[in-house]
Amino acid sequence: QFYYGGLTLGADRGGSHAKLNLTGSGTSLSVPGLDTYGRNEIFIGGGAKFQTYSVQLGLQTAGASNVVVISGPGSSWTNDHLMHFGMHSGGQTMIVTNGGHFKTGGSGFSDARFSALANTVGSKIIVTGENSWFHSDGPANIGLISGNTMRTLNNLILVTNGGRFWARQLTYGSSGSFPGTLLNVADGSMWIGSLAFAVGTLRVEAGSGTIDQLSMTGGTNAVIQTLGNLYVGHHGDLGAGELR
Repeated sequence: QFYYGGLTLGADRGGSHAKLNLTGSGTSLSVPGLDTYGRNEIFIGGGAKFQTYSVQLGLQTAGASNVVVISGPGSSWTNDHLMHFGMHSGGQTMIVTNGGHFKTGGSGFSDARFSALANTVGSKIIVTGENSWFHSDGPANIGLISGNTMRTLNNLILVTNGGRFWARQLTYGSSGSFPGTLLNVADGSMWIGSLAFAVGTLRVEAGSGTIDQLSMTGGTNAVIQTLGNLYVGHHGDLGAGELR
């Protein structure tokens, strides 16, 4: 097993787990790498800041059920390079709430990867509350790890209560995958620079979404539903439920 080094939470046999609690505006932690096994908790709140370079969340078969919460104005987790959210195991949860901020990746190819939810056990990313923000600045691959297709996708990315989801480039599933939920904007906003998806449902229930470039490759397995405003290759004003 390759480790990024810096900070390791939990144990490879699943017999122990850890809690990392960062609170307060004067609190900050910077580590070059974060490796976690299963059932660990990471809480960042009250304006605290967490800085990493590379992350493997959910190592080995004992790596399920990690929970990350980023809560409150000024509270942030910034990851500069690679992040695997569910490296080997599913059941991962990230909640960005009450004005918290998560950012990963960079604009260069070497900073490219946010690999997430690549497993059959459902994982969740929930962005909720005004000014809460999930921001992937490099290509994000969901359902495809190291060129291997994950056949059954059972995941949820939920944006609600004024939260924001931004992804510069997002790929979801591939030929041979079975449907799963791509993204549900229940009440918030979404921006995706380039989206390619083969399976799943992208739903805008309320609020708004913008996709600059869109590629749907899955036939009837790829579905867009909108009751809110969805802009595709367009910036401007829309009436409720319009797609342009």
